[in-house]
Parts: sequence; C-alpha cells; structure tokens
Amino acid sequence: MFLNFVDMFTAWHLRILKFFENPKEWGQKQGIRYTNQSIGIPARALEEAFSELRRKREFYDQVVRDLFSQGLIRINSESLDALMSKSETFASCKTPMANN
Repeated sequence: MFLNFVDMFTAWHLRILKFFENPKEWGQKQGIRYTNQSIGIPARALEEAFSELRRKREFYDQVVRDLFSQGLIRINSESLDALMSKSETFASCKTPMANN
C-alpha cells in the first residue's frame, strides 16, 4: 500500500493529511490565527491554513477525496462545508490507517 500511495499522492496530499492530523496544533506551529469565520467550517480553516488553496476548491476537494477513499482521513469533500462546533472543526480527522 505504501508504494501505491507514493505513486498516487502529491506533496499537497501529504500537507493536507498532516493538517488534518491536528488542525489546531498545525496552525499554532505555522503561526496561523484562524478567524472566527473559520470556526465551524473545515473548508474555511483549510483555506486559512493554506492561502495557496483559496479559490482552488476543485483541487483540494479532489485531494480530500483521494485521502478519504484510501481510508487515511475521516472527512470527505462533502463534509468540508458542514457546520461544526469549534472542537469538531479542529479535531483530528486522521485515521489509524494513516499512522501505519
């Protein structure tokens, strides 16, 4: 599986996977201060974390779909717009499979 992932995934896959491991901690380490607008909507938090992804929704939706379909994260592209509590938005979405 690992070799298959190496062939399939880009640097963006790895960056987004790392972000979803712990979005709050990732933001703190990167000096990101999430605005109140991002609270409750994972897509906004992701765009604030990676300014390069703003207005590139189709691109990062595909990356999230890839990670989800391989069982590496629990969030799918449809739930990126879901209204969530602050704790849910910034909770880890990485699966145990991603740690192997």
